[in-house]
Amino acid sequence: MVESADMTYGTGVHGSATPGSRRPLRLVWLILGLALLLDIGLGWRLYQSQASPPPSDPPGVRTFAPPEPAPYFQLADQNGQPFTQESLKGHWTLMLFGYTNCPDFCPTTLAALNNLYHRLKISAPKLAADTQVVFVSVDPFRDTRPVLGAFVAQFNPRFVAATGAPEQLRRLTTPLGAAYDYADLVSGEPLNDGSRRPLQAYAVDHAAGLYIFDPHANNVAWILPPHTPERLATAYQFIRRNYD
Repeated sequence: MVESADMTYGTGVHGSATPGSRRPLRLVWLILGLALLLDIGLGWRLYQSQASPPPSDPPGVRTFAPPEPAPYFQLADQNGQPFTQESLKGHWTLMLFGYTNCPDFCPTTLAALNNLYHRLKISAPKLAADTQVVFVSVDPFRDTRPVLGAFVAQFNPRFVAATGAPEQLRRLTTPLGAAYDYADLVSGEPLNDGSRRPLQAYAVDHAAGLYIFDPHANNVAWILPPHTPERLATAYQFIRRNYD
């Protein structure tokens, strides 16, 4: 009787054959198995991210990560309505800096943007519907509202034209790196920094890139010249695919 009792006691406390003693062991193996599966899954995702890097920017495009918020500025459009950073919200914006007396670059680029707009209307109407083109004149002394309105209407009546006092233009152009100044029409020598109208005939040296803003008024990319319709279509649709 004593021997039988001792045997039963030994099996229950020190052995591994009883059902109660198996439960903690099974739980440990289950936890270890789940941890192993999780580790394999994380390792596979890391391998995929390293093996498949994000697509590089196409030629002539520079994207920003993270995007850069638009600066605070106050301009007026061709209809006399305020044009501020709030005007960039709710749609995508392609912004071009220039002036109406520009001999070639500005009209050529606006014509290409008009071509892009009509291409999008046919191939991607949703992209066209939420895209606005903005021409910002950095020559407010000659580019009055009527002059601006007539200028952009030649290319597309939906295009927005805006300008403002030199200090307000600087609030927009300086943070964006869109420098401009005035130069002698013949020699090309700089006349001043754009803060006042020159006393002689002048041209305007200005940034040649297109600045792309998302619906939250963030500058997400630049598109550099040459601005042919084909390059613009490729660049803009690449930007929209990567940021929409």
